[in-house]
Amino acid sequence: MGKVYRLICLIAIIARFSSCDQSCATNGEDDLVIAIVGGGLAGISAAIEAYEAGATVFLFEKERNLGGNSAKATSGINGADTYVQRSKGIDDSSELFNGDILKSGGGRSLP
Repeated sequence: MGKVYRLICLIAIIARFSSCDQSCATNGEDDLVIAIVGGGLAGISAAIEAYEAGATVFLFEKERNLGGNSAKATSGINGADTYVQRSKGIDDSSELFNGDILKSGGGRSLP
């Protein structure tokens, strides 16, 4: 399935759900139908919670594998000017952190 086709399908689904009341977002059996965009940690967690609550869930991911940025982050949590950094004499700031994030985007990130 091509990227453009997937995008068109996703836009159609979002448009359908955003332009209706809750009654048209059901599968006819009073179950809520939910579309989740992104198969990273947050998207997968939301999908599991919604499914366990009885919703019909559609999870959309643009990559070949699930995981999103969470899979690339190797369970790390980024931060700036943390207690650990300060205790080790490492100078950091939110401005430096923001610059690093923008740099890692290779010029594709918006500030």
